Amino acid sequence: MSFSWFGLHPDLSAALSQLSLSEPTPTQRVILPPILAGGDLLVRVPEGAGRTTALWIGLVQRLLARPVEAPRALVVTANPERAATLIERGNALAGPVGLAVGRLLDPGNGKPIGAWVTTAEELLAHRLEEADRAGLEVLVLDEAERLAPLAWAELAAALPALTQRLIFAAALGPGVREIAERLLVHPAVLEVGAPPAPAVERTEAIYPTADDQKGAAILALLGGLGEGRAVVFTRTRHRANRVAEWLRAQGVPCERIHGDRTFRQRSEAIAAFKSGTFRVLVTTDLAARGLEAQPVSQLVLFDVPGAEEYRDRLERIVAMDGRLNVSILVSDADESLLRAVERAISRALPRREAAELDLEGRTAEPLSLAEPERRTEPERRTEAPRPERPRKKEHGGSRPSRGGDRRPSSEEDEEARIRAIAEAQQSAAVEARLSPSRMGMMDYRAPSSRQPVADKGGTRRRGRTKRFGR
Repeated sequence: MSFSWFGLHPDLSAALSQLSLSEPTPTQRVILPPILAGGDLLVRVPEGAGRTTALWIGLVQRLLARPVEAPRALVVTANPERAATLIERGNALAGPVGLAVGRLLDPGNGKPIGAWVTTAEELLAHRLEEADRAGLEVLVLDEAERLAPLAWAELAAALPALTQRLIFAAALGPGVREIAERLLVHPAVLEVGAPPAPAVERTEAIYPTADDQKGAAILALLGGLGEGRAVVFTRTRHRANRVAEWLRAQGVPCERIHGDRTFRQRSEAIAAFKSGTFRVLVTTDLAARGLEAQPVSQLVLFDVPGAEEYRDRLERIVAMDGRLNVSILVSDADESLLRAVERAISRALPRREAAELDLEGRTAEPLSLAEPERRTEPERRTEAPRPERPRKKEHGGSRPSRGGDRRPSSEEDEEARIRAIAEAQQSAAVEARLSPSRMGMMDYRAPSSRQPVADKGGTRRRGRTKRFGR
């Protein structure tokens, strides 16, 4: 069977040929027909099975049906790294046919934007005006098992042109099914592939370790790796780069993947990891796409993740030979995050002594996580002040000053943002709801069983009505 069997637009067929995509995968053969049919769909499908390509084939085919004057599809996913991958894959198909895929409210750059990709967090932070919502015909929830419990039915009710709703998830848990019941209308329900296999035997251990000793701790943990594979998770992209570079300098073959790496680089790294070219992969908390099907024997958490990320990681990672060792390196600054994780999983994680790793003399060169120094301008000569000339009055207001306080570095910004997201997710896991006052936005929380269901785009809550986009 080839893609021509689906009756695709000639331009889309040509774009698939340019990408050397001639035959659909078994997963694409199953999920493409209902997507192209235009009905609602709930599908459980694992990562790496071709669902992203199937999604964009369906969306681009729909966009080519008539001229694109405004975005007609909204894709919501769980995190920025996944959003970047979706945009990259979407433009690979949309670009050759003269269309583009962009971030939420992206005005485009030449080519008309046919679809927006965003995260749940970004959707909360932006108010979609009526003009932005008017043309949206398709709503896609990607990785629904990881999305926050927002009022998705209320969002759908605020999209007057909406005709198709698609939900993709790696597992159809109670949360996903609840979203589907509120959002979908007479959906087709598909389950493709086997569900993720749980680890048969999992060993978890916490090692109190200072930042400057974490490198030696990783070497000690990897010393007993043997023929197994290890994944090292870090909090930020900068830390992933530093850890990977340091491990290579210590003679440990490894690669890293994160949001700054291109899709091709990430794919090649995962393929080499799968083939055994190297046995250690360093990645950020949210960039480990495609690792679900790769058996892993050692999981090292260089930084303490959020509660939801910790739970999700253990569920998705496949244990090699039925065994998985999970080691968490905890600095003093991470103790509060660790307590939040333990509260969320309702159990205390076993603590081990760092002395058991025998860190003394393990390496002469400590792992430095400091950001590279910024280039500074040479000091200018001071001259005698010149007499001030009278300034001409300019229209349009005064120009903003070029000076001012030094802004935080990109690494500081990224780490602060990820910590804030982790703390918000931990709070949500404990309280089982999102607090809109913390997000600084209107109430998009999913109504509980005691609250009335959304009515005509609004949700009545104790005497007041919240409407999407106002």
